[in-house]
Amino acid sequence: MMKKILLLFLMAPLFLQAQITSTFDTDADGWTFLNSSTSLPLVHTSTGGNPGGHVKVTYSANINTSTQSWIAPAKFLGNQAMRSLDMNLLFDLQQSQAGTNSNGNGDIRIESNSTNLVYSLPAKPAVAPGWSSYSLKLDETQGWRLSSTTGALATRTQIIAVLSNVTAIEIRGTYATNATYTSGIDNVVLEQRALPLAIAITSFSSLSGEPGTTLTINGNNFDAAIANNAVYFGSMAGTITSASTTQLSVTIPISAQYGPITVINKVTGSSVLSGKPFNPTFAGGGRIITASFKPRFDILLDATPGNDINGLVAADLDGDGWSDLLATESALASVSIFRNLGSGGNLSAASFAPKFSLASSGVGNGLFTFDLDGDGKLDVITTNASSFTTYRNTSTPGNLSFELVEFWANPIVGIASEVVDVDGDG
Repeated sequence: MMKKILLLFLMAPLFLQAQITSTFDTDADGWTFLNSSTSLPLVHTSTGGNPGGHVKVTYSANINTSTQSWIAPAKFLGNQAMRSLDMNLLFDLQQSQAGTNSNGNGDIRIESNSTNLVYSLPAKPAVAPGWSSYSLKLDETQGWRLSSTTGALATRTQIIAVLSNVTAIEIRGTYATNATYTSGIDNVVLEQRALPLAIAITSFSSLSGEPGTTLTINGNNFDAAIANNAVYFGSMAGTITSASTTQLSVTIPISAQYGPITVINKVTGSSVLSGKPFNPTFAGGGRIITASFKPRFDILLDATPGNDINGLVAADLDGDGWSDLLATESALASVSIFRNLGSGGNLSAASFAPKFSLASSGVGNGLFTFDLDGDGKLDVITTNASSFTTYRNTSTPGNLSFELVEFWANPIVGIASEVVDVDGDG
C-alpha cells in the first residue's frame, strides 16, 4: 500500500507545504548504512513496512562500534534552518531482537562542519515485525546535546548553526550485540515550514507625494482586511485606509523616507519591496542652505575610550508614528536605542527617552531594520564577529521590547550590507 502523498496541501489557500521524505515504497531512496567506514548492502522490501515498503540490513552488530548507522541522502542536507527550525524529524525503526543499548555517539546525529547535535532515544526500537515511531523537535526544548550524549545541552543558537549547514544525518541501527542482527527503517520525514505564496507590487498611483495624501498600491496576495497589512515608506509605517487582495490605499506618513515601499501581509508573513523608489515631497521647498537646519544637539553615547558608531538608523520601532534612533556602539557590543517621545516641535536631547540597550549584538559593521517575520514590526539586524544577529521586535506604542538575540553563522567576519528577498519567496 502506498503511503501518503509527499506534497501536503494545507487548509489555508495561500500556503503550500512540502516535506523532505523517504517512504521506501519503491527503493532505498539514496539511503546507505555504514558499519564503521564500510557501506553495507541494503535489502528493499515492498511489504512489511509501516505500512508499505521499507529497507533493512543484516550485519554483525556491536554496541561498542561507533558508527553502525543509517545515513541520509543529500536531499536532507544543506541549509535547513529557515524551513525546519522548530519543526520535527520523524522516522520509524525496528530491530531483529530486543536491544536497549547505545553508546556515547548517540542514536541520532545531525552534523555540520563545526558542531554536531546528538540525541539518545529514551525508548529503543520495537522488535520486528513491530515498528517504533519517533518524532524529534528541532529546537532547544527537545534535549539535543553537543558532540556526545554527555555533552552540554544545545542552545537555540547552536541548533540554528547546525541546521544552517547540515553535512550528515545519522540514525543508529544497533541496540544489541549479535552476529546476525537486522535493522529496519521506514518513513523518514524532515518537516518543512509552510511558505506563503509571495505577494507582489505591480504599480502604485504616483512615484511621489506629500505626507498626508493618499497613495494607491496595486498588486497581488495582499490581505483583504486593513489590519492584516502593513506598508512602510522606508522605516515609517503609513496608515492603510482601504484594502483588498489586489489593492491598498495608504496615507503617506510624516517622515516618509525616499526609497522602495515595503508591503507586508501579516497573515502569511510575506513581504515585498517595490521595484521603483517612492519620493516623499513637501510644500514650500526651495534651495537648501545652512539656515535650513536648526542648531546641532548631541545625544551622548558611552564614554569608554575607543567607542565608535558602526551603524546609525532612524526607524519607528514601537509603532507610535515617530522615528526612533538606533546606533551600534563598538565598545559595548550592543545596539543602543533612543525612543522618540513624540513631543514634536524643535528637536533636542530631551526629545528622546534614555538609552535602551540590546546586548550581545557584536561589533561588526552594518545596522538595519526590517520586518523579518511578517508581523508588521521592524526587527533589528546587525553583525557579531562570524555571524549576523537578529532581534525580533515585540514593542507596543510607547514601550520598547525585543526577544533575545539570535545568531546566524557566517563563514567569515560578519558585515551586514543589505536585507533583500533574493529568491522572491516573500
